[in-house]
Parts: sequence; structure tokens; C-alpha cells
Amino acid sequence: MKKQQRVKLVVISLFDGMSGAKEALKHIPHIELLRFYSSEVDKDAIQVANNRHPEDIKYRLGSVIDINPIELLKEIYKAFGKDVKILLIGGSPCQGFSLAGKMKGSSTSCGIDVTTLKQYLRLKEEGFKFDGQSYLFWEYIRIKEAIKPSYFFLENVKVTQKWLPMFNEAVQVVSPYDINSILVSAQSRPRYYWTNIPDISKIKEKHIEVKDILQRRLKNKLIKKAVKDKGFYIDKSVPPSVSKNIENQHHNITHSNKHVYNMACTSGFQDNVISLKKAPCLRASNNATFFYHKNVYSKFTPLEWERLQTYPDGYTEGVSKTARYKMLGNSFTVEIIRHFLSHITPDSLPQKPRKKLF
Repeated sequence: MKKQQRVKLVVISLFDGMSGAKEALKHIPHIELLRFYSSEVDKDAIQVANNRHPEDIKYRLGSVIDINPIELLKEIYKAFGKDVKILLIGGSPCQGFSLAGKMKGSSTSCGIDVTTLKQYLRLKEEGFKFDGQSYLFWEYIRIKEAIKPSYFFLENVKVTQKWLPMFNEAVQVVSPYDINSILVSAQSRPRYYWTNIPDISKIKEKHIEVKDILQRRLKNKLIKKAVKDKGFYIDKSVPPSVSKNIENQHHNITHSNKHVYNMACTSGFQDNVISLKKAPCLRASNNATFFYHKNVYSKFTPLEWERLQTYPDGYTEGVSKTARYKMLGNSFTVEIIRHFLSHITPDSLPQKPRKKLF
């Protein structure tokens, strides 16, 4: 039997989080990872990445703003030669482009929309301050333009029509892939993916539901109260305000035909969401998502969030629960990333960039 030829690859992971891209690459046997560089500033995420992939500690790059791409490229060429294949991957901060965020997109603090790399570099040099973190998309583009990687991959929310042409033009693709993590997980997580990896095949749906990813719970230890007259239970993880809403709306929840049931929102975005078959999109700023299963209402645990993002059980252990929820809400869905990167093969030729789209 002929041995499959492997692709030797150097990876530069920007906005790396806890190295979800590295976890995805571990499960692609035909890719030989020569080196994994990563850029991240969140201390908890770095700690998890170090715990899981200590071999990469020496290649942590710090903040994306401080990366000198030319010096980095020299280091890579010195180690592996100028013919080495490089993958640039990242999921730039999305809050400014998300319906759950401020919807200010890529802009300065004084309200100037930043729509080109040239404009961003000029404003940065002139000392302008930027709103939020979504402007860091331009740091991905800055490094991409300098390094000119063999392959690139960028993830973000489904940005609005105002900002989509800017993304397409900057990344130099006609349009992104529009994929929902619901295909491979019990989580509905619609995202856009821009890449020059060729011939991406359709993802086969796995039909996973919330009931398939739940931890085993011991009722006698977790049950907080019994609503005897209605025949259901509420466990310790559900706060009083949500418990009250559950009691009032139990009939409507259990008779809903939807994957999730949105109760009356008392504060914030997406509070009081009850998952029946599919979890709503996990978010770093809100872990108040609950589920109903076998007559019990409960809150998802960090391990269950790991499963919803298709990480191995216990991957984020070693930091606080709050930090685990945050980094998982910020992360890739690993199985989606694995699907894309698995199409980098010895015979694949990167799609040529479009010089001008509009």
C-alpha cells in the first residue's frame, strides 16, 4: 500500500486564543506541522494553550500589533528554506461587526470608518485611537500582505452588507463561505470563512443535538428545587430570576417546536435562552444559556461548552470557569476548522487572489 504524501506546513495563528487551530491540525494525518507560531494577549487563553501544547511556548508572538512580519519571515526561511508552505490563520475580534455588539465595525474612537489597509496604517501612524477591537482585522491584513502566505484562512461573524465588501476586497476573495457549526455540533453558530484553500467540499451534517453532549448529572446533588405541581426540576446553576421565568413559561417552553426558546429578556442580550435541541451561539460575554432535558432545567457546564465547540473533554481545564466560558465563546468550532484545513494537500494549488473586486 502506497504511503500517503504529507504536506509540510508552518502555521502563523493570529488571535490564537487557546490554539484551536493547532487542535484541528492534530487530526489531519497528511499535514506535517513544522512549527506553530501564535499571537495572543489573553493570559488565561495562553495558559490553556501552554498546558495543551507546551512545545509551542517558544513560538508565542505576543500582541498582533507588535509583530514584525518581515523578521518573522526571515526566521521561517532560515529554519525551513524559502520554498516552505505557510498558513496564516485567525479569527479577528468580531464585536464591532456582530448584532450582539456595538455595530460600529472598523472605526476610530472619533467615528471615522476604516475601510482600507492604507488608511488604517496612516491613522495608526498619526496616533488615532480605535473603537473596540474589531479594527484589528487590519493587523491580520497587514501581516498577510507582508508575508504573502501560501494559504490564508480568516473567520468572523456574518458581517453586515455594509462591511462585507470591505472584507472581500481586503482579503481578495469574491465571497466567504457561509457555514453554520450546527452541521457538526449541537450549537447554532453561523460564521463567514475567507480562504484561498481550494476545492472545499460540502460538510456532511452529523445531526448532533443537545442531549448528545450533556454530562451525566446526579439529581440528588444538583437539584435546587422541585416544582411538584408542574412535574419538573430546576438545578443549582439556574439563578432565581431565571427560575421564576421558567416556572411561568414551562408549558410554552416544552410545547415549543423551536430548537431554542427565548423567554422574556430582563437584561443584556440573549438572556433566558432555553435550549431544547440545539444550543444558540456561544458568546464570550454571556454564559446564561440553559437547557431542558429529562424534566430538569440546568445551565451548561464548561465541559459541555467544550463539546459544543468540538474540543476534547477537559481541554480548557486549569483556569476559572468564567475564563473557560469566555475563551470558548471566542473560539473556533474546531471541527469546522479541521474540515477546511484538511483540503490542504500535496496536490492543492492555492486559489489566485483577485486584484480588484469592485
